[in-house]
Formats: sequence, structure tokens, C-alpha cells
Amino acid sequence: MQSLFTSIALLALSVVSSAAWAQEPAWGSLKARFVLSGSDPLPAPQPLQIERDAEVCGTVGLVDESLTVNPQNRGIRNLIVWLEAKSPVPIHPQRQQPLQPAKLDNRGCRFEPRVLCLETGQPLQLLNNDPVVHN
Repeated sequence: MQSLFTSIALLALSVVSSAAWAQEPAWGSLKARFVLSGSDPLPAPQPLQIERDAEVCGTVGLVDESLTVNPQNRGIRNLIVWLEAKSPVPIHPQRQQPLQPAKLDNRGCRFEPRVLCLETGQPLQLLNNDPVVHN
């Protein structure tokens, strides 16, 4: 009788544990803010030297945007983080390939948006809303 009870308990345990292994992986979202640490004063935006198309681009007050920090919370703007898995990760079952092209515009003699990410296979539309041609 004891061995029958043990056998049933082991069978139930194996069914429960195999059901746990068969569950779909959990999906979630990652949200983060990268901040400039410390209490040093924030770097002041440095004006760019405009050497080409100065009659257009020299009038808009362009500054170096390679490091842009929010003065209220010291958050760093235009930052891309790439997460790399150690092994292949399945694609989310509800993920859809983006149909709309990602748009990169040259407006006010600067790229807008400053940073742009695309997915593999996503179309890219390049625009120029400035009155001059840029190289």
C-alpha cells in the first residue's frame, strides 16, 4: 500500500513538473533611464562651426548634440542599448513586422530624429526638408 501511494505521488509530481516545463516563456517589458551621475555641472551645448551652406545652416544655431542631458533629472537623451542573449530567443508570437517605413529627415540642418533604430527588413525613408542639398 505504501509503495502504491509513493508511486501515485511520484506520478503526480512528474505531471505537475512537466506541465511547469511546458509553459510558454513569460514576456515582459524593459524600461530604464540612464542618468549622468554626480553633481558636476552639466556640459554646456557647444556651437557647431558651419562651413557649408552657412546662409541656411549658419542661421539656426546648431549645437553639438553628441551628449544631451536633461537638466531636471540628468537623463541622457538619444541613447541606444543593445541586449544580446547568450542563446537564441524565440520571437514573440504576437510580434508583427513593421509595415511603415522609419523616417529620417534633414530639417533645420540637423537629422530628425537624432537617433533612429530600425528592424531588419523595415523600410527606411530619407527626407530633406531643408532648402539646400546636404552631403
